[in-house]
Amino acid sequence: MLAACIAASMVVASTAARAEDRAAFVDVEAGAAVVGRHLAYQDDVAHQMNGYDLSAAPGVYGRAAFYPGALLRGRVASMFGVTAEALYVAAPDSLGVDGQAVPVRAWTYGAGLRVRLPASLPDVGLDVGYVAQRFTLGRSTPGLDAGVPNVGTQSLRIGASARIAVTARVAFTARAAYLAVLSVGDAPRIYFPRLTTAAADFAAGVAVAVAGGVELRFGAEYRRYFSDMHPAAGDARAVSGAVDQYVTGLLGVAWRR
Repeated sequence: MLAACIAASMVVASTAARAEDRAAFVDVEAGAAVVGRHLAYQDDVAHQMNGYDLSAAPGVYGRAAFYPGALLRGRVASMFGVTAEALYVAAPDSLGVDGQAVPVRAWTYGAGLRVRLPASLPDVGLDVGYVAQRFTLGRSTPGLDAGVPNVGTQSLRIGASARIAVTARVAFTARAAYLAVLSVGDAPRIYFPRLTTAAADFAAGVAVAVAGGVELRFGAEYRRYFSDMHPAAGDARAVSGAVDQYVTGLLGVAWRR
């Protein structure tokens, strides 16, 4: 019975897939974002570090994917594409350790390569790319900022993504990736010289076709950095680790052909 249900769902997906262009050569999207952040330290028994909470801040984003081989209508050539993305967050000022307002700046950008299944199959692919994320609160040295290390991560992202058509006009999108963090910037290492960090992110969304390749898109993304401070005797700040989480809601317009 279960096998029959799965087979039936695959037939529906296959029918819907034929209704949209699986060999799309371009996918461009832009819109509004709402971003939240929660930073918490682990085993900070002396309360030496300040956490950070941002409920919601507005932003704008853009992303694009281009598959030049699809213009040639080659089955294999259409599998390979390049991607780019950017996000700017208009975060409100925070309060420094002296009670004064501290400006907050936040943005993300990245670029990469994507290899998807051949055109006659669902749009499922592997992604490899570079992602940089910046979140700063005032200056970067201890005692001159908001008591929170400025973040300036640079990561290699490796993951998988998919776009599955459920009707002729509606498709679901999803992504899961591991981020090998290459750098966190100078400020965190001033606080924690033996710091190591890794991350993962997940995304899901819905695309609704309007006309002429134009789509309305709704989505949500979650990124989680997890750090190990590797504390040792004599450290000025005895903290074992930290978790830094970002939640993003997206509402955009796209053109896909």
